[in-house]
Amino acid sequence: MGPIRTITDISKITPDDVRPIQLCDFEYALTQVRTPPPPIASLAWFPETAAQLLFCLFFSFFLFLISCSFSFFRTLTIGPGKRLD
Repeated sequence: MGPIRTITDISKITPDDVRPIQLCDFEYALTQVRTPPPPIASLAWFPETAAQLLFCLFFSFFLFLISCSFSFFRTLTIGPGKRLD
């Protein structure tokens, strides 16, 4: 991609306008390469984060069930559409 990036307007180029690949293109590409993180270190956070996420999901679902049950029992005791004043 180095030779094409040096062209300012690529909308009207021909293959003859693209310069050949040079050593400086490879040298620049080598400066952009990064080593990947070790696989164990990259996944070390996963069990703790997954446990926190599952706890939040279950707790939210538990609160939702409590909210639904209060609404349901309120409907049974007061009646649908009636207000308790």
